[in-house]
Amino acid sequence: PLRLFDGFPGQFLESGACDAVVHGDGEWVLRDIARLVAAGSRDLSGLPAVSSMVDGVFVPHREVARVDDLNQLPFPARDLVRQELYDIPAVSNLPYDGGDGRGVGKHLFTSRGCPNRCTFCTVHHSQKQQFLDVSRTVDEMELLVRDYGANYLFFMDSLFVSRRQRVLDICAEIRRRDLRFRWGCEAHVRFVDAELVRAMAAAGCHDLAFGIESGVQRLLDGVKKHTTPELARAAVEMVKKNSKIKVSGLFILGLPGETLADSLATIRFACSLPLDMAQFSMLVPYPGSEIFYDLRAKEEIDTGVRP
Repeated sequence: PLRLFDGFPGQFLESGACDAVVHGDGEWVLRDIARLVAAGSRDLSGLPAVSSMVDGVFVPHREVARVDDLNQLPFPARDLVRQELYDIPAVSNLPYDGGDGRGVGKHLFTSRGCPNRCTFCTVHHSQKQQFLDVSRTVDEMELLVRDYGANYLFFMDSLFVSRRQRVLDICAEIRRRDLRFRWGCEAHVRFVDAELVRAMAAAGCHDLAFGIESGVQRLLDGVKKHTTPELARAAVEMVKKNSKIKVSGLFILGLPGETLADSLATIRFACSLPLDMAQFSMLVPYPGSEIFYDLRAKEEIDTGVRP
């Protein structure tokens, strides 16, 4: 976890890019910062999990803030911002198209963290997966539909389907409350089955995005994906067979050791699947990911951190 502090907070603060760096979950810490500033103080050095500048000197803090119970967090104060800036736009990487042009799409989180350990990702590096209760989750959906006119919701969770029974319970609660909206989420080819997909479709699921990443087994193994192209194909075909849910495939080009032939093989593999959309992204070695530190150790990337 201390890799979080490798040079970046100091560089950001000393360059004037920000006034404070919060380490870990920011909600309660940001509240404390706001209270302190409102009281007329600019000295943040006494706050836990906050690195800052004091009299021109970088003062690091190595504590990591944690929100132990997500259910204690209030709903986001969406009423304080311009709604059109936080709607899902008509042009996006989601299959949602706004219907008749009057549709409103919104985002929400229902969990944090991820049980997987893919080396290109930073989500799992310092915390286990946490979940909002089913009732709290559906309460927020109902609020977005009722008060904000949403007819489409996208769950921003890194892996919404990781806890199967919870997803089934959420779907049952959506139907019990007779909520009418469409929704989408990110999924994993090892975490879906026909019963789950049918329950999701019955509760209004419109689209699923599978992180397939590559069609080359060697590259999948290299990033600890713990899947195979065959599993990906079976999952996509199973969803299409059991529902009308639109399926997106998310792919990464430029994985460590990838050749041009590998990239073309991944593209061909994507084209061979019954996907509604394929998205190809270039690998970004984010600080906090295992790939970042591997490449840094090999001096294959410039981290941007300067002494």
